Amino acid sequence: MKEILRKIDYRLYERCLTLEKNIKSASNSFYDSYLDLLEQFLRIAAEKEGIEISSGNSTGSVLKNSELRDFLISRVGVSEYIYSKMQDYTLKVNEHKHRREKHIELETVLKYVTVICDVICDYADFKGIEHNALEAQSYAKMFGLYERENKTLRLEKDKYQNELYEALESGKLKDSDIRALEQMSSYSQLELLSLEEQNSELQKQIIILKDIKHSVITAELEKILKGQERAEEKSNEILDAINEVNKKSHGTSEIEASLERHNRGFILNNFIKRSVHEYVWLGSQDEFKQDKKVTIIILLVSILLMGIATAVSTLSFELYTTFTFFENIWLFLSLYMLKFVLKAKKNHPTSVFAKNSFEIFKENQKGILVIDKHKMKYIAFFVVALINFVLNIVNAFISEINHVPALVIIFEVLAMGFCVYAYIKVHDFFLFYGFVKLTGTNEEQTKKVVLFLDPQTEVLYSEEKFFEKYPLFKKGL
Repeated sequence: MKEILRKIDYRLYERCLTLEKNIKSASNSFYDSYLDLLEQFLRIAAEKEGIEISSGNSTGSVLKNSELRDFLISRVGVSEYIYSKMQDYTLKVNEHKHRREKHIELETVLKYVTVICDVICDYADFKGIEHNALEAQSYAKMFGLYERENKTLRLEKDKYQNELYEALESGKLKDSDIRALEQMSSYSQLELLSLEEQNSELQKQIIILKDIKHSVITAELEKILKGQERAEEKSNEILDAINEVNKKSHGTSEIEASLERHNRGFILNNFIKRSVHEYVWLGSQDEFKQDKKVTIIILLVSILLMGIATAVSTLSFELYTTFTFFENIWLFLSLYMLKFVLKAKKNHPTSVFAKNSFEIFKENQKGILVIDKHKMKYIAFFVVALINFVLNIVNAFISEINHVPALVIIFEVLAMGFCVYAYIKVHDFFLFYGFVKLTGTNEEQTKKVVLFLDPQTEVLYSEEKFFEKYPLFKKGL
């Protein structure tokens, strides 16, 4: 439609763009833009035919002009039905505006646009303007487009943001990238904008997130390339050693030993890349299930007691205190720990373990994911929660508004005790993941090979050597 309007008068083209924007937003501003386009079209048509219309007349008054009506119906070919619909919809626009509706329905849009499309086509035919057939149904695809785009853009942004938060926890982001993430507008800030403005801002944010992800990937590739360069340097050192030995004519024994060490290193690195890496829980399958079950029960009891303590203290003090708020932060972190325990397996793949743990993982020199340290937020909020349990108990003694102080004290003490017990139990459970098991095949892929890595000492053991050193673990592994 807008291309026909451009040929009639550029002012109509501009108003049509506004109308389409409101259709895409499914906004009630559609009514204003529809009325504005219709009135401007009528005035321009009248102006071109020398029909005088007062500038102060409303759209309804313009449509009542008998000279304009005769022109459009008798000469242009607009049907009386369509003309009456223009008058009818002009009245309905005012009714809709008085109701202050925030959104419009697709059926309404199609009805209104059908009328104006018919009038414009008739006028274009009258003026000899070439055009394609106009179908109001084409606007059905346009309706609510901004909202659909908004949902798609939010999903895309969340995907990149979650990936970068994982990279942040692994320490892979630069300070400038972290600042860029922190400076991004939140969804609550975006809600203050129109859908079109939101989509524009989300597209900018996605571009920034993609750039950050690209820089992370580039940094990882550079790290791999540096590793390859170091390997090449090592190979060159070995070749230099060979040449030196040849010059001194000390025989082939040293050359063979050097080559043997190099070959073993290459075979080992190749095996590590191809093998499956798993953290192994040091105990039998039955012991694992039993310990996991006990840990889950203790965590659930701890969470339940914190919930009861929250309810009792809030009702007793007639106030949700700051102390209770910090206790509840630990309650939510306990739910995360419960999730980690529920997802735990006897043989836990290192990549899965790294995403479901209260500990930070890093790649060692051999390219194996190992535990580095605890996430500070769990330690910090655990200590803060204990302090606030104590403060809530003290508050129960001294507060003037306290209906059941004894119940508050009992449940706060129980909740604090079980929090400590659950925290120790969870750490004790995950402490049994002491070694990384590497399972693969030999170079010829004819035999299964199992190695064990001690993450603390970075020492690799063959399966036979491992069970010689730790015979008690043989039954469980």
